[in-house]
Amino acid sequence: MRVLHIVEASNTGVGRHVVDLAAGLLGHDCRVDLVYSTRRMDDVFAERLRSLPELHATAIDMQRRPAIADATVVRRVRALARQRGPFDIVHGHSSKGGAIARLAAGGRGPAVVYTPNGVFTMNPELSSLARRAVGAIERRLARRTDAVIAVSPVERDHLRDLGVADRLLHVIPNGIPARAWEPRETARRNFGIGPDEIVVGFLGRLSPQKNPELLVDAFARLASRCPEATLAVVGDGPRADACRDLVGAAKLDGRVRWLGFQTAEAAMPAFDVFAMPSRYEGMPYVLMEALCLGLPIVATDVGGTRLAVVDGENGRVVAPGDPAALADALASVLLDPAHRQQLGAASRKLSERFTVAEMVRRTLALYRELRPAPDEARPSDP
Repeated sequence: MRVLHIVEASNTGVGRHVVDLAAGLLGHDCRVDLVYSTRRMDDVFAERLRSLPELHATAIDMQRRPAIADATVVRRVRALARQRGPFDIVHGHSSKGGAIARLAAGGRGPAVVYTPNGVFTMNPELSSLARRAVGAIERRLARRTDAVIAVSPVERDHLRDLGVADRLLHVIPNGIPARAWEPRETARRNFGIGPDEIVVGFLGRLSPQKNPELLVDAFARLASRCPEATLAVVGDGPRADACRDLVGAAKLDGRVRWLGFQTAEAAMPAFDVFAMPSRYEGMPYVLMEALCLGLPIVATDVGGTRLAVVDGENGRVVAPGDPAALADALASVLLDPAHRQQLGAASRKLSERFTVAEMVRRTLALYRELRPAPDEARPSDP
């Protein structure tokens, strides 16, 4: 099986998903090429590329937004495909990578697969005009697509609502590999967290999508009820100053730790509860990481949340944008240590569903369905 992956968003969860999938396919004797952009590439993505010498990776500059230069990118990808191909599968990731893959493949060549990793139109604050425009583009590009992989049932349903044909839609949740986590005591000591503190942890970009202000608001509402609680914020971004202002206004500076950028392996073992206040998501890695660590999860009902959080079993699920509901859900977990322990044990059990091996197995099965090997082809196949 010869597979070409194309991604512009070579950072955060999308970048991790692509290299995890590529590494898994290489382990199944696939020949894998990757086209990526360096504009948003992070250190984790770059390090993973260096660890996969058998992956043939080519950097091609891509802009995040639609641009005239996209035509040049399409031509370069086509030239690469002629040089390195023929490919059985061309798989585009996220909006730009998906568009380039479908425009470059075209015709009667390889099967074309698209993984949105969080459809842009799932943003509830997107204007109706922008939503209609992007939806029209998705429908048009879907005509050039053999399969669309949604990472959650919610994402699949959203794509269906946009007008993407149901026959194209497949749900394959993300998975994560085994990790070397920092020991809990070491992580807490590194961040100056005392043994009696109960840590509500957030890890992610401080951006409108992740809505960290909602979590700060909720924490301010429960702080007096839970005097041992500390909020640990891991990450940075455009909403950092607004969050700090909210903390200052609530006079909670001594109750909030701003940890900046940290890896999940270093920071999350220090948490007692994981909180995700997002406005919209696909299937974020932080949920699966929290499961692996056996953390109770309190999260908004977006994207793949209900795949990872069974309300009342391993955490709580609340409506997006409701700080009072988020505060009450957090308090119900923080104030009952025995219940918190039960929730955490259930999270660890649920983590068994989200492995890279399962993600790769299901993706490869889809590839083979789209482009069976010659000895697997049916007699009626051309």
